[in-house]
Amino acid sequence: MAVSGVTGGGTSIYGSRNVFSGLASGMDTESMIENMTQATRLKIAQQKQKKTMLGWKQQAYQGISTQLIEFSKKYMDFQSPTNLLSSGFFDKTITTSVGKNSDFISATGKTNSNVEVNGVAQLAERGSHIVQGKLSAKSLESKEFDISADIDHAKLAGQTFTFEFSNKKYEIRLDPEASLKNTTDVIDEINKQLKNVDIPNGGNLGEKIKVSLEVADGSKKIKFESTDTANNTVKLVDVSSTVKDVLGIDVGEDGVDLAKNGGFTSGAIDENKLVDKQKVMDSVVDKTLTLSFNGQKREINLLTATEKDDIAKLGDADTQNKEFIKLLQGKLNTAFGTGNITLEQNPAAGGKITFKVAGDDPDDPTKSTNILKVADASDGILGTEGFFGFKIGDGNRLNMETSLKDLGIQFTETDPDTGEKKPLSLTINDETFGAFTEDSTIGDVIRAINSNEKVGVNASYSEATNQFILTTKETGENSKIDIKGGLAKELFGVVDGTKVHGKDAIIDVTVNGIDKQFKRSSNEIDIDGLKITVSGKFGDYTTSTDPVTQKETHKINKKAEDIVNFTSKPDTEKVFDAIKSMVEDYNKIVDSVYKEMTTKPNRDYKPLTDEQKEEMTKEQIEKWEEKAKEGLLFADTELRSLHDSLRFIFNPGGEAGKALRAMGITPVTDYKDGGKIKLDETKLKEALASNPEKVKNAFNALAAETPQNDAGVMNSASRGGALRQMKAVTDRFASTSLVTPGSLVARAGSPSSPNSMLKNTLQKEIDSVDKYLKDLDKLLKKEVDRYNSKFTQLEKLIAQMNAQSAQLAGFMGGGM
Repeated sequence: MAVSGVTGGGTSIYGSRNVFSGLASGMDTESMIENMTQATRLKIAQQKQKKTMLGWKQQAYQGISTQLIEFSKKYMDFQSPTNLLSSGFFDKTITTSVGKNSDFISATGKTNSNVEVNGVAQLAERGSHIVQGKLSAKSLESKEFDISADIDHAKLAGQTFTFEFSNKKYEIRLDPEASLKNTTDVIDEINKQLKNVDIPNGGNLGEKIKVSLEVADGSKKIKFESTDTANNTVKLVDVSSTVKDVLGIDVGEDGVDLAKNGGFTSGAIDENKLVDKQKVMDSVVDKTLTLSFNGQKREINLLTATEKDDIAKLGDADTQNKEFIKLLQGKLNTAFGTGNITLEQNPAAGGKITFKVAGDDPDDPTKSTNILKVADASDGILGTEGFFGFKIGDGNRLNMETSLKDLGIQFTETDPDTGEKKPLSLTINDETFGAFTEDSTIGDVIRAINSNEKVGVNASYSEATNQFILTTKETGENSKIDIKGGLAKELFGVVDGTKVHGKDAIIDVTVNGIDKQFKRSSNEIDIDGLKITVSGKFGDYTTSTDPVTQKETHKINKKAEDIVNFTSKPDTEKVFDAIKSMVEDYNKIVDSVYKEMTTKPNRDYKPLTDEQKEEMTKEQIEKWEEKAKEGLLFADTELRSLHDSLRFIFNPGGEAGKALRAMGITPVTDYKDGGKIKLDETKLKEALASNPEKVKNAFNALAAETPQNDAGVMNSASRGGALRQMKAVTDRFASTSLVTPGSLVARAGSPSSPNSMLKNTLQKEIDSVDKYLKDLDKLLKKEVDRYNSKFTQLEKLIAQMNAQSAQLAGFMGGGM
């Protein structure tokens, strides 16, 4: 593929300037200026090529250093699970428990002691306190209900406002269940939703936008203004159509800036327009209620338009209510099966509807194993103002998001200064925490307990049994649950000072012929390097209780058939896999280094200029650049030094070389392979099985001395094991230390060291080229402006001359 030579910078020499070519003279002044600035544009193109070449070199060096860094992390880092420099990695063993009770015992590690487990009298347990609690679950019951009644419908419930802050848009939606019957309610709800919107760099939208009431000339208006002090864009850019109509807000196409002119004010508000009257039955047409019955969710359409019309034709309210319940009952039967959920309306209680679950006991709904919960609903169905008055999570079990006040918790103390009810706290394990108000939920209390590390207790609620479960986070008899305080009594039904302790594990072990009974707070015990975990009790024990301390003692009647002992063998498979993988990764590094330093560059392929790229397809450019990148590091002295260092690591003389060859690691003799090594897997497995210690030493033995030859190549076996030598090589060439970076990192930087990407030898050269390019761009601009000015002047003179010639011609023609 032929590509024309370097001809220029590849961009318009005129930029955004208007140039008119030869209007009077007929000359192609644009081409002439391009030819006159050819020298400068050629310099620009050459510098861009140079910059590209330097960038490619950076990438090539980084490709090598990254491989060295990854190799070091994988095989020479103490955090790596395949660290071949770690004696512990080679010492890993597989330990197996033996005996009829071996299913109750597992072990890791190894020991030189003779260990036998004779029995487990007791497992370590958490302290656990399970209480029914004062709060009882109730049947799912609606608020007072009449399908034929008139209700006030809040028009703005569920409506939206869109704000812009710092050039990013945020939509807020007013609570669909909110009671927005006056202007103050609306303002409070807008401010509430603004506070719920998080913004970048911390904080919320409510801290940047203030919404307040403005009264003027007897009219109420809503004012929106910016409270931002950092000069960010703060705008109201859109509102839903109902908001426009009800509040008289029109923000136009571009929105309104809340930081200017004191903010933006709505139109005068007619509070009569905030609500409208409608029949309950009209408000729920095609609205849905989603219920969960034993985890199975079904969406129920409460009333179709046809059903509503049929109900409306019926006579009195009582008949209409009965018909609605009949329709809804049929839908529940279809969704969940007949008899599982039964509806009952109580006229004496204002028409409240009870959703009774099969098996429910009026005094204790939790006697039924069936669980009913409200999962979701259309707008206007949930909340205190909603159709039923339900909340998500309500059902025949406790709703964790119900407020303490609604649960009947009494807040009796009042703050004398504010007149507000004082919050309640909890004291567990002598840690007093929380400031729970009437609006706090039982879920808030549970979460506060679980998040307090000092308390050391987990709390949960069981829907299946309607019980609160308190457990210590740790096992052992020193773990405890000590509850105090009125709120704990209200919630968990416990008296002050209720204490529950965990249990220690009791394990009988024979170590080197000596019987020992160990008590541990966990079910793990370490005996001379052998870590034993117990999961079940076994053995013949006699248990007695001290009459004074009430503490139990457990004496084992040792029996041979109960004993569990252990067998261990080296985990050679993991070591074998790591060495095999290491050889493969080492060869990849050697191959990359050898290929980079021996591939000759093709001088016919240089970085393409912008003009050349415009003449080529994307595929052609990729193929060209692939060729141009070849040979960038040909005969590079740094890579030559790295390659020589690598070649001698696995090809030492003396005993070190014999040891490597004995375990199957030998150098490849073909020079074309550039110093790779090969692995005889059979020999390695035999070496690991017969003498794993020798294999370990071959890799990680410490150096006795540290000689190197005149070229600085580390080629002596006395430098220690092969991986110790490899560590020295990777540190020398690819260390990411800020103080002493490896030579390749210092030259080209590394993605593993962000600071080095900004400060390295090649980057300095690139920065220098960038500076020169800026100077050349300025020079080109001056040249173009100078030549353009001269040609423009020439065009003016020629135009004048042409005009004079035409005038003379006219005179001569007129005199004839």
